[in-house]
Amino acid sequence: MIERAVVEYIANALWQVPLLAGGAWLFLWAVRPGPRTQHGVWLAVLGLAVLLPVHGMGSGEDFAMRAGQVAVDSDSGAVAGRIFAPGFATVLAPVAAPVLTPQEQQVG
Repeated sequence: MIERAVVEYIANALWQVPLLAGGAWLFLWAVRPGPRTQHGVWLAVLGLAVLLPVHGMGSGEDFAMRAGQVAVDSDSGAVAGRIFAPGFATVLAPVAAPVLTPQEQQVG
């Protein structure tokens, strides 16, 4: 779990920090503020460079890809189960489509 968090943090930081620093540099180049303002901007960039990659991280429990649990009613052929998708809450998903047995598939 910790290893995954470190990898996610580094992956986010690899693109977010250079983008943030480049944007700050372009801003300072265009505006040409005094040294005090430049120092404040770079301190803000430093704080954001530490916190911004954390914001992009999801918890492992919510974003883990898991196999769905599906139940099939043998009498009616109705299918019901849970759909697991990364980034979304668990959803109960009744499916109205009939389930065909292998023998029925060969006939049709």
